[in-house]
Amino acid sequence: MENTFYLKSPQQKRYLLLLALKALLLNLALGLLFFVAGMPLLIGLTIWATLQILAPFFDVPQMVKNGNLIYFSPLFLVEKESKGAMVLHGGTLFDYHFTINKAWSSKRKTNYVIQQYLLGLLHLVENKPDDLILTGTSYVLNTKTAERLGFKKIPSLALQRLILMLNAINLTVSASKIKGRLVVPPISRTNSYSATVKDIKANADFIRALIKRLEY
Repeated sequence: MENTFYLKSPQQKRYLLLLALKALLLNLALGLLFFVAGMPLLIGLTIWATLQILAPFFDVPQMVKNGNLIYFSPLFLVEKESKGAMVLHGGTLFDYHFTINKAWSSKRKTNYVIQQYLLGLLHLVENKPDDLILTGTSYVLNTKTAERLGFKKIPSLALQRLILMLNAINLTVSASKIKGRLVVPPISRTNSYSATVKDIKANADFIRALIKRLEY
């Protein structure tokens, strides 16, 4: 599947404008309700939550346009190379919304997400030099699986951990969207990993086997 947002170039600005308008109207309505109910704190919390959810819908397309983010599969993004290294990222709520079929079962959605991460990783290493360093931070990937992919656990990347923590609401909505129920991501179990392109290539057969197992 493809991210349908990018396939609708003339309608992108209109979609984002309508999305922002709907969010504004919702916040005004909830703000008025909370104000009348004497709960002003909830007004601020609602605005903060809304901004978290909306952020990737505006940030990701702009960062892709500027070349700061690069897709290697519909759900696998990488920051542009800097000093011989690239930072890996999983798909955002924006990518899930425009890529994943809402009619799929939660199991198929989960398999598809993992499959796209693995495909993106393969596509990346097929097009980059062996000595390029890849780093990433994840609360999903455990150390044993990471090592089988070619990664090694490293001291937590403070900035990446902080970004995950600040995006807790966004991550919760994304995970819940996949599972079809409320899911609170275990951000406290976040680990950071590193590998060279050569390390990943050495485990390419294992990665391809995993992708095959996840196919429908």
